Amino acid sequence: MDVFDYCRYAKKKGLSYDMIILDPPSFARNKKQTFSVAKDYHKLMAQAVELLADGGLIIASTNASNLSLRQFRQQIHQGMGRLAYREISFYQLPSDFTVNPVDARSNYLKVIIMEVIK
Repeated sequence: MDVFDYCRYAKKKGLSYDMIILDPPSFARNKKQTFSVAKDYHKLMAQAVELLADGGLIIASTNASNLSLRQFRQQIHQGMGRLAYREISFYQLPSDFTVNPVDARSNYLKVIIMEVIK
């Protein structure tokens, strides 16, 4: 099932979760729409947050090299709307992966763990 369809279904059924992991592909297409992390992550975040139990955790992740850390955080912030959240942890590529210090895109993995305060 498409994740956006599932979020609507879960909301209608009154489902909630203590932890939600968001790790979509950088780009995806189905019959109805396309999804791009750089343009649409905030939409996914907004729908997921509606399913999160009070005090729940969201693990937001992407490996999109075309999205800077600053842009990723902006997508998260936009998706949270007016909800308060606290960043608990942040991770990028482990030390055994080669990263080009002059090309920030080579450090493509971004994982942010957040507690959402409703």
